[in-house]
Amino acid sequence: MRRAGFTFFEIMTVMAVIGIMVAIAYPRLRQNQTQAVQSAAVQMTRDLEAVRTRALGARRLIRVVFDTTNARYYWAADINGDSLFNATDSAGAAPGMVGGRNLGSGVVFGRGGMPDLPLFPGAGNVSLDSAVITFDDRGLTFPARKQGAVYLTSSSGAVAAAVSVSGAGSFRAWAVSAGVWR
Repeated sequence: MRRAGFTFFEIMTVMAVIGIMVAIAYPRLRQNQTQAVQSAAVQMTRDLEAVRTRALGARRLIRVVFDTTNARYYWAADINGDSLFNATDSAGAAPGMVGGRNLGSGVVFGRGGMPDLPLFPGAGNVSLDSAVITFDDRGLTFPARKQGAVYLTSSSGAVAAAVSVSGAGSFRAWAVSAGVWR
């Protein structure tokens, strides 16, 4: 009489097949983390360029705040020209003058163990004072020549990217290759 159940050989065969599938899928999962972090850095660069252009076009101060706790960044214009960024300004703002973006699934502010970007030293995940950058009516950083870097990483910390902000209001997305910023 035969018993119901699986033999040791059958169980080991299933385990081997699962192991092979995981070995095949893991590099793809890692690639997705890399793509997510690098895409977030590129998107942030585009958003900063758009905000800078809006400040220049509207001849207004626009402030970008990096909310490291909630993995997002947002911007607001100084509509009434008092150099304060408040709810009154937000209520009277034209489309595009107030907005924000979440970093995306699996992406957080962080260095992932990487050192400072070349030419952009500073502590923290956002090396800008108070995690804020303001663009003046000429599209330059305010106060003058303020610069820094914003670091992004996967939630596991395995992948890192960065966005540098120069004093002239230019931006660059950086990625890590072989442990070096490029």
